[in-house]
Amino acid sequence: MNKQRLSLLVAVILALTTLITPLQATDSLGAEMIQNGSFESTDMSDWWLRADWNGGSWQRVSSGGYGNSAALMATGQGTGLSSENAGVYYTSQEGNESTLQLDGGSTYRLTFRVKRDAGVTANVYMDVNEGALGSAAATMTGEFEQLTVEFTAPSTPIKLRCVANALKTGQKVWLDDVSLRKVSTGYGENLVSNGSFELGTGTSATGWNQDARWTRVGAENGVTPASGSSMMKVLSTSTALTIGSPMTVKANTYYEYSCKIYRKSLGGTSYCNLLNSSQADIAGTQIGTENTSGEWVSVTMTFYTGNNTTIYPRCVVDNTSTSLTGQAVYFDDLQFREVLFDPEPSSLVTNGSFEDGSGTSATGWNQDARWTRVGAQGSVTPADGDYMLRAVATSTGICIGSPMTVKPHTYYNYSAKLYRSDLQGTAYFNLLDASQADIPGTQMGKDVAGQWVEVSQVFYSGDRTTVYPRCVVDNALSGAPMYFDDIRFTEIAWDDNKSFPVGVTLSDVDAVYQIGSANTKATIAVANNNHYITSLSTGATGATQWVTEAIRAPLVNVVNSQSVDWQYVTSGVTSITNGQELKIEFESPDGALSLNAYWTARSGVGPIEYRQEILSDTQSVSVRYSDAVSANFRMEPDGDATLYRFSRSRVNDGSDPYFSQGILPTQLSFGSQVLTSVENFYTPVGSILPFQMVDVDGDHGFYIGHYWSFGKILFRMNNEGHIGVTTYLDDSAASSITRSAGTAVEIPGFFIGTYEGDLDDGSNDMKNWFWDYKITRSLYNNADEPMIEADIMIGTVSDFQNVVNIWPDIEDYIRVVKMDYPWTVPEGYAPRQDVTTEDLWLPDATRYPNGHNLWSAIRAHSPNMRFSLYMADTYQGVDIGTEYGRNLQIQALKERFRPENNSYGLGFDYWRSDFNVEDRYDYDSHEGLLEILDTMIDYSPDFRYEHCMGGGTLKEFTTLERMTFMTTEDTAFPLNHRMSLYANSYMIHPVQLKADLNQTFTSRDYGAMTGYGNILPSGQQCWTSEEYNKYALRTGMMGASMIAFPHEAMVQFNTLIESHHDLYNQVQRPILRDCNVYHILPSPTGWTYADWDGIQYYNENIDKGVVMLFKENTTAPNSKTIVLKGLDANTSYTLTFIDRTAQNCVKTGAELMSTGIYVTGMTEQYDSELIYIEPVQQS
Repeated sequence: MNKQRLSLLVAVILALTTLITPLQATDSLGAEMIQNGSFESTDMSDWWLRADWNGGSWQRVSSGGYGNSAALMATGQGTGLSSENAGVYYTSQEGNESTLQLDGGSTYRLTFRVKRDAGVTANVYMDVNEGALGSAAATMTGEFEQLTVEFTAPSTPIKLRCVANALKTGQKVWLDDVSLRKVSTGYGENLVSNGSFELGTGTSATGWNQDARWTRVGAENGVTPASGSSMMKVLSTSTALTIGSPMTVKANTYYEYSCKIYRKSLGGTSYCNLLNSSQADIAGTQIGTENTSGEWVSVTMTFYTGNNTTIYPRCVVDNTSTSLTGQAVYFDDLQFREVLFDPEPSSLVTNGSFEDGSGTSATGWNQDARWTRVGAQGSVTPADGDYMLRAVATSTGICIGSPMTVKPHTYYNYSAKLYRSDLQGTAYFNLLDASQADIPGTQMGKDVAGQWVEVSQVFYSGDRTTVYPRCVVDNALSGAPMYFDDIRFTEIAWDDNKSFPVGVTLSDVDAVYQIGSANTKATIAVANNNHYITSLSTGATGATQWVTEAIRAPLVNVVNSQSVDWQYVTSGVTSITNGQELKIEFESPDGALSLNAYWTARSGVGPIEYRQEILSDTQSVSVRYSDAVSANFRMEPDGDATLYRFSRSRVNDGSDPYFSQGILPTQLSFGSQVLTSVENFYTPVGSILPFQMVDVDGDHGFYIGHYWSFGKILFRMNNEGHIGVTTYLDDSAASSITRSAGTAVEIPGFFIGTYEGDLDDGSNDMKNWFWDYKITRSLYNNADEPMIEADIMIGTVSDFQNVVNIWPDIEDYIRVVKMDYPWTVPEGYAPRQDVTTEDLWLPDATRYPNGHNLWSAIRAHSPNMRFSLYMADTYQGVDIGTEYGRNLQIQALKERFRPENNSYGLGFDYWRSDFNVEDRYDYDSHEGLLEILDTMIDYSPDFRYEHCMGGGTLKEFTTLERMTFMTTEDTAFPLNHRMSLYANSYMIHPVQLKADLNQTFTSRDYGAMTGYGNILPSGQQCWTSEEYNKYALRTGMMGASMIAFPHEAMVQFNTLIESHHDLYNQVQRPILRDCNVYHILPSPTGWTYADWDGIQYYNENIDKGVVMLFKENTTAPNSKTIVLKGLDANTSYTLTFIDRTAQNCVKTGAELMSTGIYVTGMTEQYDSELIYIEPVQQS
């Protein structure tokens, strides 16, 4: 932590010491980072109330806030346009929006209260870095609501603001109680000696000062200990207390204090508290329960030690009628643990911040006259503390630090900060070995001048035990000074299951198994009470051997917060449908726990899968997220390796840092470390798919997939060029998966596949496997799916009849009619204006006085048509992580599935979800969603799940196994859909990537993406252009298809729409089902993209394919050579153009895959072309 920020943090903590109160919470928070967040002070110097925006202004008011306290209030002065805003920033520097420096990499929680006056529909929100790190918006009116944003802080200052968008003149909104605090990442060891009372003799508990009223007991009178086999009982009608052993604590540090209390009856008080070193009460530390009896109650508080270094735990009862055994009070499981906030590991660099020294000499550094220890130099201030190292040299100058003793074969993080006055010559840091010779590959610098930059790398020590840090300047002919500061060298603290895998030699082997698909084959050996991957390859002659030494496969080795040394029991292979499964069984030394590890392989190409389950018949089982490691193995590439990751791309609103790039390559080299956080919520917007590929030399590679809606994927490369791959659930030690006795904890698994060819070849292998064995079976089994969906602006039965009058044969083209959100709320309500009512999933009585009845009307028109019904969030906002919540939502879905099950005329075939489908980073919540979907799929063969969660959020394998299709991208623009599909289609089959396109837009603006002008030069709605309609319809044909046309378009462009829907149903869809995907052109990058984009599909099962080409702008060329892929070189193919039929031709596969085909005549904006491919028919 920066020392200047540390001193500020300590000052804030000390100021808050007297305010610490018991906190009933599951996690702990650090010191408050916001000054005057409740606006009680008239000093507003930390807030910038912007006056230069056009939608209104903010001001401090002394009343009207939460509880009628002071607050900020914005008053509108606009007409309600989305471009009219009122903004306030948390910054003390007017004009500088980003000044709040946090600890990079740490998690912070922003909470605030906001209120919109009754009738106000303006969008009011707070965001971090303009939404890139998270945002939360008001959903209610007429009352305050508290909103929360959690985010991981970057290393640079953040921008924190509140915006009222589209606020009309005179309308008012309110902001109050803004708080920003660091979230704990876990806890230290329990300092309470014998807090569970397991140790002792008879009724005496070791370490506790008892009188006769306190006795250590086991289970009695219907009360079993909260943990273990013992607890403390007290029987007393007056004040009674027992004091534990003293605990040595750190001063000025946060701790969590907790205990469990069981009262047989109510009356009096019972609590735990803390005493200081003189055994006097510490005020404010009492935690207890007075209102609950007959069950264990867990109570918790967060305690700040201040100047205390010795503390005692104490249990107390007072004025309690407990003279009878039946009225006893029991205490158990006392814990006092340090709250951890990403503490920085100790650096091995001596005086790396140059604070120690005398004058210009820095302690521990070998300087000559060109190197001096200095303080601030004009506008250049030290990056950390009061001093830095300055170099002024026109030739090579070096400065070597003291030797550092390192562990062999260990990973370290080497980091430093550099300030260059200009870009002449070089300036960098590196490492030297014990003989002070350069260690290759350790040089790190950055060509940036005029500011501090941080550089870092991961260093693998190998056989070394001594290394030196070094600073270097070279050829800086200008003689301009260079500055060096904050040099750190710290061991990377991965636990055993996440440490870089090391190859071993096996001796006593219990069993060896061969398991694999057609092109991913592994050898698994059981030995040393574990199991190992001893070989992995495609199995082809001469193929890369990715594993040449035995690599231990991960077994979750911490259960119920205790290490487990698993013992091997037995193993064997069984046949499953189209494959085989290897099961390896382990148990704990006492036999109370069992772990089953499974390796699964299917016939055909594709990966092999790995998963674990842990269970006990006698006790509950709990596994912390941070211990839920599913993969930790080592791969050995035989050439240049590039890691490819793919953006989730759920919405292009300007806040997704990955959207415009889509494909995220990283050249792996010594020290590379790439950590991916797979997100399962619509915030943060930016996220990476749980599927990643490593390509070697462009002609072979491997891929991995993570099974769950959230998780972490870590790639590393050591100095031997080996790649470490680790997947796990999360870094949180505070969250866990817990199951009762007899129910297994299922650890999210992973799969790994090897391939020959390029990225498309490996990706197609995986998708073909997923199609054959994983994709939802209704989609796999029904040749007429995915059906074309239409959002045809219907709200009532008469609306649908109007559409049928326009389009009497609609069922020949469109099979799914979708109803969006408005059906649950009165006319005129905005989305999310009344979430409570929306979440009832009932038709609004004013809209539907005679019942909903749309499903019946649609089925009456055609039994082949289906109805998709929008039902957002969870039913009534229930927690589907609980059995109660799951059952309630399942019941609600079943009742609404068919009209005979309810009194509202409701029916549906497709459940179209949105928004809070599951909770963020909540294992039980995602498991609940999967259970709900499985139950409904079993309930009716007609049930389908259409996924949306603010766009395609749950782009992950377990949900893909159950959904029919999803809203791929949420802006409804064709270009954005193609950008999203391009990246997503490396992982997801196109038939599940639905284009939700809206043909009523006029402007390209969306969210923070503004200033790109009208879609059509005329400013008309886009449906008025035939060329644009064709372009949008064809974009929709790239996967599952849905386009919203107004009724006018259905009349004017009926022939165009019908012809494209017919083409999709008759030709395109058969190709899409189980097709190979070839990314033959680069992905478009945005509205100004000046080239063509497109994709090729080829279905080997029916031997047909299509090339889809698009031109977004007139700045793109009018003609282009398109080189195809995936064809048979010796086969001749007919190419049929839909528009430019004069270019129809016959070419061999060899020609098409080498010289390609020259396409001309793409002269207009929004031009497009479809080219269908099939072998020449032999007469």
